Amino acid sequence: MANNLGMTGILVAGFVLLLLGAVLVGPISSEGLSKTSFSRASETISIPRNGTAGAAYDVNETINTTLGQPPIGWKLNDCLLSNINVTNSSRSIQFTSGTDYVLSTTTGIIQWLNTSDTGKGGNAYNNLSIVSYSYCGDDYLNSSWGRTVLNLVPGFFAIAVMLAGVGIFFSIGKQAGIV
Repeated sequence: MANNLGMTGILVAGFVLLLLGAVLVGPISSEGLSKTSFSRASETISIPRNGTAGAAYDVNETINTTLGQPPIGWKLNDCLLSNINVTNSSRSIQFTSGTDYVLSTTTGIIQWLNTSDTGKGGNAYNNLSIVSYSYCGDDYLNSSWGRTVLNLVPGFFAIAVMLAGVGIFFSIGKQAGIV
């Protein structure tokens, strides 16, 4: 009878271990991913223009706009702006880098150029555009080796939980004479 109570305790501990491991794998993975991947931003920016409503809108080329997440400090060496997408506010016109605008990935400054696409903006009364881009958050792990190791942690954690469960159930099977 005492032997059955010991096996029951081990069995309960094994189930608790597996349940706890299954619950923790998700948060561990999410936290690691947040430290090893770029963040995405989308900003609505007013294109500076000359002219009045109903008249031709010419882009004022002398005014630059700074994005909200420019790289500063260590990000200038390791993490420049990337995956840049610039459209008008209705997303019907895709602006072209070097033709419709120039964006410095090191300063986050976008200079609007006077072209037919930026001039019309899809609507003569609408001078808004949407700029989407990827950037590094302040807690981004800038070491490629560190990112690789951190991304491996959830897998190794899951393997460890699985092996512990197999070990516990093997121990129960051995005590019961099954194995």
